[in-house]
Amino acid sequence: MATVPPGIRLLVAFDRDQWYRALTFILTFLLYTSFHLSRKPISIVKSELHKNCSSVSELATIASSSSSSSQQPFLPSLHTDMDCSWKPFDKRNYRQLLGAMDYSFLCAYAVGMYLSGIIGERLPIRLYLTVGMLTSGLFTCLFGLGYVYNIHNLGFYIFVQVANGLVQTTGWPSVVTCIGNWFGKGRRGLIMGLWNSHTSVGNILGSLIAGYWVSSNWGLSFIVPGLIIAFMGIVCFLFLIEHPNDVKSMYAQNTSPGKSVPAKSWSGVNGHTGVYLQYKDNKTQSYDTELLLPRDSVCVPTQPVVVVKRESEPSAISFMGALRIPCLHKLQLVQNSAARIITRSPSMDHITPVLRHLHWLPVKYRIDFKILLLTFKALHNQAPSYLSEFLHIYTPSRTLRSSSALQLISPSASLSTMGSRAFSCSDPHLWNSLPHDIRNIDSLSTFKSLLNTPFQAGILSLI
Repeated sequence: MATVPPGIRLLVAFDRDQWYRALTFILTFLLYTSFHLSRKPISIVKSELHKNCSSVSELATIASSSSSSSQQPFLPSLHTDMDCSWKPFDKRNYRQLLGAMDYSFLCAYAVGMYLSGIIGERLPIRLYLTVGMLTSGLFTCLFGLGYVYNIHNLGFYIFVQVANGLVQTTGWPSVVTCIGNWFGKGRRGLIMGLWNSHTSVGNILGSLIAGYWVSSNWGLSFIVPGLIIAFMGIVCFLFLIEHPNDVKSMYAQNTSPGKSVPAKSWSGVNGHTGVYLQYKDNKTQSYDTELLLPRDSVCVPTQPVVVVKRESEPSAISFMGALRIPCLHKLQLVQNSAARIITRSPSMDHITPVLRHLHWLPVKYRIDFKILLLTFKALHNQAPSYLSEFLHIYTPSRTLRSSSALQLISPSASLSTMGSRAFSCSDPHLWNSLPHDIRNIDSLSTFKSLLNTPFQAGILSLI
């Protein structure tokens, strides 16, 4: 049997996620290189917009003296001190005019960078960056078309610079967001150090392209970079992946249904069909399960995970599934940070009084609150029937004071970790922990208002 070629071994050595990271790294590098490439021509073409006319004047003087010595009629030269440069930059205040173009671009870029960060967070990054690159290529080409169509209006060039400065700001927030989504915080210095070399590469390529045509036709010094950045905008639209979850969603949609094992099906709310799917370890997982329970996480349990699926609706993890999420304390840290920001509390203050002041339940208590609310609805025929099947009211064999307590039978669990978190086991435990007067309430609104009291007071303990 022949040996596998080294190139194939290299390709197989990297997994799918690493190849997508490499694609995103190279693509964003080339995209922002094209941005710098399109900004460089103006600094090269300045020497052509206002030439040094001293050499042209010397040639005109020599030509006039030779014509007078040969007694031929003198023909005025086409190049004089006033028309050797590109109007309106042929006047003595050309420095102020060239500076006005740079100033207009930089001011528009500064204002646009602030606005681009706000707008970019609310739009798809791929489409936002594509539109920015196409419009940037358009305005860069417009500057070069000023030479083709012999435009000498200063307002035209300033308008093009202002518009180009605004659309150029779409690049940096977009590409940095993509890099952050794919590489996170790990080895940030190495990744950003290599990736930021696009600045030098873009300036070098821009200088070479602009310098090639600056003497013969300086309009092409702008048109060619404009076409390049517009072409890269099309490449961005076709190949840029904003987030790793987009790839996972694509593979989840293409997954064959034979790999999922449906456990049971019931009639859900509003005519929907609630289907419970089990995904075991080392099996293909659904999109939502893979996001909440990633395969490469070290703290993921190996027990099966139950996810509720409905037809024509995105899958949502159940409350029991939420209890299985590893590192649930991270969600609590997010809630604590939000509470401190709203109340402007110092980081050293205890968070419990802050949450109580905002009437916020901690994440764990919030899950228990929703479970008890479902229990109340199931006991009063306000929830789907399949939930009521899990609940059994405790009825003593003889008349006792607990006969009217509305307690639930708490079945024994085979597993102390995962089995006790099942709805049929954890729900009776929580319900029986409620005070007697709360369990016997018939009004849903009254039950919800009084249910906050035990949680706020810390009567119920964590599971």
